[in-house]
Amino acid sequence: MVPEDFITFFSVSAGASATLIGLLFIAISIEPARVFGSGARAEAQAKAASAFTALANVFFVSLVALIPHTGLGIPVLVMSTFALLNTVQMGRDLWRSEGRRARLGWALVLSGLVVYGFELRLGWELFRNPAGMGSEGYLDALAFLMLGIYGIALARAWELLGAVPRRGLLGWLLFKRTRGEQEEVRSEQDDAQRSDLEDGT
Repeated sequence: MVPEDFITFFSVSAGASATLIGLLFIAISIEPARVFGSGARAEAQAKAASAFTALANVFFVSLVALIPHTGLGIPVLVMSTFALLNTVQMGRDLWRSEGRRARLGWALVLSGLVVYGFELRLGWELFRNPAGMGSEGYLDALAFLMLGIYGIALARAWELLGAVPRRGLLGWLLFKRTRGEQEEVRSEQDDAQRSDLEDGT
Protein backbone atom coordinates (compact mmCIF):
# COMPACT_ATOMS: atom_id res chain seq x y z
CA MET A 1 0.00 0.00 0.00
CA VAL A 2 1.30 3.44 -0.96
CA PRO A 3 1.68 5.89 1.97
CA GLU A 4 -0.67 8.87 1.95
CA ASP A 5 2.28 11.24 1.47
CA PHE A 6 2.66 9.94 -2.10
CA ILE A 7 -1.01 9.94 -3.12
CA THR A 8 -1.00 13.52 -4.38
CA PHE A 9 2.14 12.92 -6.45
CA PHE A 10 0.77 9.79 -8.12
CA SER A 11 -2.61 11.42 -8.68
CA VAL A 12 -1.07 14.38 -10.48
CA SER A 13 1.28 12.06 -12.36
CA ALA A 14 -1.59 9.91 -13.65
CA GLY A 15 -3.46 12.94 -14.97
CA ALA A 16 -0.37 14.53 -16.50
CA SER A 17 0.79 11.36 -18.26
CA ALA A 18 -2.70 10.69 -19.66
CA THR A 19 -2.82 14.22 -21.07
CA LEU A 20 0.65 13.94 -22.58
CA ILE A 21 -0.18 10.59 -24.21
CA GLY A 22 -3.19 12.22 -25.84
CA LEU A 23 -1.07 15.12 -27.07
CA LEU A 24 1.50 12.67 -28.42
CA PHE A 25 -1.20 10.92 -30.44
CA ILE A 26 -2.37 14.28 -31.80
CA ALA A 27 1.17 15.30 -32.73
CA ILE A 28 1.74 12.06 -34.64
CA SER A 29 -1.66 12.20 -36.34
CA ILE A 30 -0.82 15.60 -37.86
CA GLU A 31 1.81 13.95 -40.07
CA PRO A 32 1.60 10.17 -39.58
CA ALA A 33 3.60 9.34 -42.71
CA ARG A 34 6.68 10.87 -41.10
CA VAL A 35 6.59 8.23 -38.36
CA PHE A 36 4.67 5.26 -39.73
CA GLY A 37 4.91 5.74 -43.49
CA SER A 38 6.78 3.36 -45.77
CA GLY A 39 9.56 5.92 -46.15
CA ALA A 40 9.79 6.83 -42.47
CA ARG A 41 13.20 6.60 -40.86
CA ALA A 42 13.74 4.09 -38.09
CA GLU A 43 14.98 6.88 -35.82
CA ALA A 44 11.65 8.70 -36.09
CA GLN A 45 9.85 5.51 -35.11
CA ALA A 46 12.32 5.03 -32.25
CA LYS A 47 11.59 8.53 -30.94
CA ALA A 48 7.84 7.93 -31.03
CA ALA A 49 8.19 4.51 -29.39
CA SER A 50 10.52 5.90 -26.73
CA ALA A 51 8.13 8.73 -25.84
CA PHE A 52 5.08 6.47 -25.75
CA THR A 53 6.79 3.76 -23.70
CA ALA A 54 7.95 6.30 -21.13
CA LEU A 55 4.55 7.94 -20.78
CA ALA A 56 2.67 4.64 -20.66
CA ASN A 57 5.07 3.44 -17.99
CA VAL A 58 4.49 6.35 -15.61
CA PHE A 59 0.76 6.38 -16.37
CA PHE A 60 0.10 2.79 -15.34
CA VAL A 61 2.45 2.91 -12.35
CA SER A 62 0.73 6.08 -11.13
CA LEU A 63 -2.73 4.66 -11.75
CA VAL A 64 -2.05 1.43 -9.85
CA ALA A 65 -0.58 3.45 -6.97
CA LEU A 66 -4.00 5.06 -6.47
CA ILE A 67 -5.76 1.71 -5.99
CA PRO A 68 -6.33 1.16 -2.23
CA HIS A 69 -4.52 -1.70 -0.49
CA THR A 70 -2.35 -2.40 -3.53
CA GLY A 71 1.44 -2.65 -3.43
CA LEU A 72 3.62 -1.16 -6.14
CA GLY A 73 6.20 -3.94 -6.34
CA ILE A 74 4.54 -6.18 -8.91
CA PRO A 75 3.15 -3.32 -11.11
CA VAL A 76 6.57 -1.66 -11.28
CA LEU A 77 8.20 -5.00 -12.11
CA VAL A 78 5.67 -5.64 -14.88
CA MET A 79 5.89 -2.17 -16.42
CA SER A 80 9.69 -1.98 -16.26
CA THR A 81 9.98 -5.45 -17.83
CA PHE A 82 7.59 -4.42 -20.59
CA ALA A 83 9.57 -1.23 -21.18
CA LEU A 84 12.86 -3.14 -21.30
CA LEU A 85 11.49 -5.65 -23.80
CA ASN A 86 10.10 -2.81 -25.93
CA THR A 87 13.47 -1.05 -25.82
CA VAL A 88 15.29 -4.21 -26.90
CA GLN A 89 12.81 -4.67 -29.76
CA MET A 90 13.35 -1.05 -30.75
CA GLY A 91 17.11 -1.63 -30.80
CA ARG A 92 16.75 -4.74 -32.95
CA ASP A 93 14.57 -2.93 -35.49
CA LEU A 94 17.01 -0.03 -35.52
CA TRP A 95 19.94 -2.35 -36.19
CA ARG A 96 18.14 -4.07 -39.06
CA SER A 97 17.19 -0.84 -40.78
CA GLU A 98 20.09 1.53 -40.14
CA GLY A 99 22.87 -0.37 -38.38
CA ARG A 100 25.39 1.80 -36.57
CA ARG A 101 24.49 4.99 -38.43
CA ALA A 102 21.55 5.84 -36.17
CA ARG A 103 23.52 7.42 -33.33
CA LEU A 104 20.55 9.14 -31.75
CA GLY A 105 18.50 5.97 -31.97
CA TRP A 106 21.17 4.01 -30.13
CA ALA A 107 21.33 6.73 -27.48
CA LEU A 108 17.57 6.20 -26.97
CA VAL A 109 18.07 2.46 -26.63
CA LEU A 110 20.95 2.73 -24.16
CA SER A 111 19.26 5.38 -22.01
CA GLY A 112 16.09 3.26 -21.94
CA LEU A 113 18.00 0.18 -20.81
CA VAL A 114 19.63 2.12 -17.97
CA VAL A 115 16.47 3.89 -16.77
CA TYR A 116 14.14 0.89 -16.97
CA GLY A 117 16.79 -1.40 -15.55
CA PHE A 118 16.97 0.83 -12.48
CA GLU A 119 13.17 0.86 -12.31
CA LEU A 120 13.20 -2.94 -12.39
CA ARG A 121 15.57 -2.95 -9.43
CA LEU A 122 13.30 -0.59 -7.48
CA GLY A 123 10.30 -2.77 -8.30
CA TRP A 124 12.09 -5.83 -6.97
CA GLU A 125 12.97 -4.05 -3.72
CA LEU A 126 9.37 -2.85 -3.30
CA PHE A 127 8.15 -6.39 -3.96
CA ARG A 128 10.51 -7.84 -1.34
CA ASN A 129 9.85 -5.14 1.23
CA PRO A 130 6.41 -3.60 0.52
CA ALA A 131 5.83 -2.08 3.97
CA GLY A 132 9.23 -2.16 5.62
CA MET A 133 11.42 0.61 6.93
CA GLY A 134 13.14 1.13 3.59
CA SER A 135 10.05 1.13 1.40
CA GLU A 136 9.55 4.90 1.56
CA GLY A 137 13.14 5.38 0.47
CA TYR A 138 12.49 3.22 -2.58
CA LEU A 139 9.28 5.16 -3.27
CA ASP A 140 11.25 8.41 -3.11
CA ALA A 141 13.72 7.00 -5.63
CA LEU A 142 10.85 5.79 -7.82
CA ALA A 143 9.21 9.24 -7.76
CA PHE A 144 12.43 10.98 -8.85
CA LEU A 145 13.02 8.30 -11.49
CA MET A 146 9.52 8.94 -12.86
CA LEU A 147 10.37 12.64 -13.16
CA GLY A 148 13.40 11.62 -15.19
CA ILE A 149 11.22 9.40 -17.39
CA TYR A 150 8.92 12.39 -17.95
CA GLY A 151 11.93 14.40 -19.05
CA ILE A 152 12.99 11.73 -21.54
CA ALA A 153 9.46 11.44 -22.95
CA LEU A 154 9.05 15.20 -23.37
CA ALA A 155 12.47 15.60 -24.98
CA ARG A 156 11.81 12.83 -27.51
CA ALA A 157 8.29 14.05 -28.28
CA TRP A 158 9.62 17.59 -28.77
CA GLU A 159 12.32 16.35 -31.10
CA LEU A 160 9.79 14.20 -32.96
CA LEU A 161 8.07 17.44 -33.97
CA GLY A 162 11.35 18.71 -35.40
CA ALA A 163 11.84 21.37 -32.72
CA VAL A 164 15.50 20.71 -31.98
CA PRO A 165 17.61 23.25 -30.05
CA ARG A 166 20.94 23.87 -31.79
CA ARG A 167 22.78 25.43 -28.87
CA GLY A 168 23.21 25.11 -25.16
CA LEU A 169 23.83 22.25 -22.76
CA LEU A 170 20.32 20.79 -23.23
CA GLY A 171 20.76 20.64 -26.98
CA TRP A 172 24.15 18.95 -26.60
CA LEU A 173 22.95 16.36 -24.11
CA LEU A 174 19.55 15.45 -25.52
CA PHE A 175 19.58 16.46 -29.16
CA LYS A 176 23.14 16.08 -30.35
CA ARG A 177 23.28 15.46 -34.11
CA THR A 178 25.95 14.88 -36.68
CA ARG A 179 26.34 17.44 -39.48
CA GLY A 180 24.73 15.05 -41.96
CA GLU A 181 21.72 14.57 -39.70
CA GLN A 182 21.35 18.34 -39.29
CA GLU A 183 21.41 18.84 -43.05
CA GLU A 184 18.84 16.07 -43.48
CA VAL A 185 16.50 17.70 -40.95
CA ARG A 186 16.87 21.08 -42.69
CA SER A 187 16.12 19.42 -46.02
CA GLU A 188 12.97 17.80 -44.61
CA GLN A 189 11.82 21.12 -43.16
CA ASP A 190 12.47 22.91 -46.47
CA ASP A 191 10.50 20.25 -48.35
CA ALA A 192 7.61 20.62 -45.91
CA GLN A 193 7.62 24.42 -46.34
CA ARG A 194 7.61 24.11 -50.13
CA SER A 195 4.75 21.64 -49.94
CA ASP A 196 2.75 24.04 -47.76
CA LEU A 197 3.38 26.89 -50.21
CA GLU A 198 2.27 24.76 -53.16
CA ASP A 199 -0.89 23.76 -51.32
CA GLY A 200 -1.60 27.41 -50.56
CA THR A 201 -1.32 28.39 -54.18
